[in-house]
Amino acid sequence: MTSVQKALVLWVTGLAFLLVGCGDDNDDGDNDNNNQGQQFAPVTEAGVTDPNIVYTINIAGLGTTTLRFPTANSYQTIINGQTINGTISNLTRNGNSWTATLTPDPNQQGAQGGPLTLTWTGTNAGTFTLQPQGAAAQSGTFTVTNVQSNPGGGGNTNQNPGTTNNPGNGAGPLVGKSLQIAYPSGGGEKFTFTSNTGASYENGAETATYQYNTTTGELSISRPGGQTYKMVIGASSSSGTTTITYQEPGGNPDISPANYTLQ
Repeated sequence: MTSVQKALVLWVTGLAFLLVGCGDDNDDGDNDNNNQGQQFAPVTEAGVTDPNIVYTINIAGLGTTTLRFPTANSYQTIINGQTINGTISNLTRNGNSWTATLTPDPNQQGAQGGPLTLTWTGTNAGTFTLQPQGAAAQSGTFTVTNVQSNPGGGGNTNQNPGTTNNPGNGAGPLVGKSLQIAYPSGGGEKFTFTSNTGASYENGAETATYQYNTTTGELSISRPGGQTYKMVIGASSSSGTTTITYQEPGGNPDISPANYTLQ
């Protein structure tokens, strides 16, 4: 197995681990907090399997991986631009930790399943340990972004949403700046923020609206045709990488990694 395939194996295993944390088929309370402090992990599957919720996984030595749940029993990950699909099973929660089994769909090069453990250390963040078959255990961190205000049934609802731009409180941190997005597959888009809620798309081709959370960095943009973008952009950053969830009216969310500059 090549080094790229091995890295992909570890990546996929880590994704499986996240899937574990997202589901909960067992709501009888036997495995709840166990008197070990605040409950951060989701307590129901509905709280974490919304297709608009994005999990960003960081494993040392590998590129950023994103994870989402198209359905309650399936997962999709993007690892360095490669998409991997599969199913999850054997979800079990113990306090703030989850374990599960990841099974990739057939004929996906380098994809390998295995047991994972995900532990929430905060409302939208945590650590994980994974045991790839025939390889040393790996560990890393994850964050949850694009969190919905009410995903249903508990889960990773943001309990501290911070301050959203308000025209009555003076100019927000994005006003006067331009956000240039570049996709690894080619092409890009540009938004210029003209007010606390308004933006110009592609140098005036359209007028868009947006909401920005100054604590979490969550940015939601809507174009006149109903197209929406969700991503995380730090107000103090000038460049970086992010994951963009793009959706057209009546369509399914499309999740893509992207590079950006904000200046």
